[in-house]
Amino acid sequence: MLMIQTIIISTRQIKNVIIIGGGDTGTDCVAAAIRQNCRSVHQFEIMPEPPDRRIKSSNPWPEWPKRQKIDYGQAEAISVSGSDPRHYLISTQKISGNSQGEVQAVHTVDITGLKILMVFWSLLRYPAVKRSGPQNWYL
Repeated sequence: MLMIQTIIISTRQIKNVIIIGGGDTGTDCVAAAIRQNCRSVHQFEIMPEPPDRRIKSSNPWPEWPKRQKIDYGQAEAISVSGSDPRHYLISTQKISGNSQGEVQAVHTVDITGLKILMVFWSLLRYPAVKRSGPQNWYL
């Protein structure tokens, strides 16, 4: 609750938002940004986009179903902007700013391969890609 209250207070003048991460907290942040009338919202997720339906050969019962879902925050963003705010296979490496503490760029790495081997992740990466633009708020 404290996190959402902080977001609401902080976003009164914010227009462009990038949310780093997914899950329930990411969804809450998307919804809070939309409800504060942001100009744009983008959500960076390190994980690959899940399939539209459960793939039984790689995700059998009784495992939790791994499939794409649109939660309330993304649904609100889609209804306002017409597009899903999520961008998959992006790992944020660094956020750069100016001397006034304003964000100037987010430095990311596009994940090109993701393999699960037991409990270890193997991430194969391309060189860093600098993304910059009018975004001025990162979560």
